[in-house]
Amino acid sequence: VGFFSGQLVRATAEQPRPLLDVAQESIANLEKALTAGGAGAESVLRTTCLVSVLEPEVAALVARKFPRAASTVVQLERATGPS
Repeated sequence: VGFFSGQLVRATAEQPRPLLDVAQESIANLEKALTAGGAGAESVLRTTCLVSVLEPEVAALVARKFPRAASTVVQLERATGPS
């Protein structure tokens, strides 16, 4: 059993990046960690993604990359200000 956490990819206000790009890089980091531990995406049982903006594409990417996993995508904060 392995637990992987903190697969953070940096994006700043000065250098914003599309969330899907950040998610793809984070998943690539997880895949490297899994491979180093002798496992693969098919071994993942559970994923939890904490995001600042809820985008359906991110949930679809996680489901595609980890098809056997029960997945949760959680938006941590909501944007404020004029819409």
